[in-house]
Amino acid sequence: MKSLIESMPESFPFYHLGTVSSEPSIHKIAMPTEFTDSQVIGFQLLGDLQGWLVLVIDKGLDLQIYSEVGNIIAGQFSTRLSKILGGEVMISPPRSITAKTLATLLQNDLPLLVRQYRHVFDDHSIPIQTLFFKSSVRPAKNMQHLLDQEGARA
Repeated sequence: MKSLIESMPESFPFYHLGTVSSEPSIHKIAMPTEFTDSQVIGFQLLGDLQGWLVLVIDKGLDLQIYSEVGNIIAGQFSTRLSKILGGEVMISPPRSITAKTLATLLQNDLPLLVRQYRHVFDDHSIPIQTLFFKSSVRPAKNMQHLLDQEGARA
């Protein structure tokens, strides 16, 4: 668990758009009903460690910008985990996930790691919640099944 926490980036410059920094502590996981005003971006982790890294942001924010924030967080997370494990952990491209799918996942599996970030740019301060779900085969298939159902309805 300690290696998971240490693998998450503390802070990073976000191009010309300010900085993204982790908050000192986060112990509260939003309840599934709290995601109605949220957008969710997911990255599947593949290789020697499998799971999902999920970012939860406020509705109305630019998904392309926050998918890039997610790419940076997920990329640094997977690179550091690869070094710690002495293996390979890769990330998928970002995938938009409905708040309903995340709520369903949270009813079935609790995240192993939760970290709150804050994107600060000029006088704006945007919260970003990250959740990491480590999976054996079952949870990964469960998430993929939920995403497949979501795609079938689109």
